[in-house]
Amino acid sequence: MGKQSSGKSYLLNHLSGSLLDVAGGRCTDGVWMTITTDEDGDGQGENKFLYVLLDFEGLGSFERSEQEDVLLSVLNAAVSNHTIFNKKDFHLDKDTESAFSRFQSGINLLKQDKKLFKGLFYIAIKDVDTSDVEDLMQEFNEKISQICSKSQDNFILKMYDGKVEIAAMAPYNRSDYYRESLRELAETVEDRIDSCYDNGSTFLRDLKLIIAQIAAKETGLPLTASVLLS
Repeated sequence: MGKQSSGKSYLLNHLSGSLLDVAGGRCTDGVWMTITTDEDGDGQGENKFLYVLLDFEGLGSFERSEQEDVLLSVLNAAVSNHTIFNKKDFHLDKDTESAFSRFQSGINLLKQDKKLFKGLFYIAIKDVDTSDVEDLMQEFNEKISQICSKSQDNFILKMYDGKVEIAAMAPYNRSDYYRESLRELAETVEDRIDSCYDNGSTFLRDLKLIIAQIAAKETGLPLTASVLLS
């Protein structure tokens, strides 16, 4: 997730080998889903993992209302094991605080379930020079700590169970981005494999139910009616 034209699709493509559309202007509309597989160990297929990639439209665009941003953020947090928030500037500015506030307002849209809202909130700050890393990490860690200390109902604790990581990504035009930044991100994703769904069928079932619940909240229809109409 992240603001429009922040490089979200580009990052996912180079992280996973996917072929999501990349463009300078508005490209992703709503949510796009694709899958990729990976084999663990000796490559014989004994431990084969299915990765489901969700590419979200940029937050805060003119084409979407604040309520639609909220619904997208809730869907992301509910089902994702690893949420990458792509940040294209070096400060937690007003736009980012506004996005976080929209996340906050979506906390109560879904009923709490032990399988939902268990992901990691991974803030990927792009185009960071080596000399800026230490100060940047300190600033972001302090800001995130302030958000968590203000209230027990903040989105980081409620939607991500308090799990946050912050990464300073090298610029795209440097080899360090591909050799180090993406490698570290991939390792973080792989480290969380054990906390995922058992198979694709259970993920798909829960994804449909989550979308139905969100639709019911938005339209005011009972959940059963929303499912029948979809």
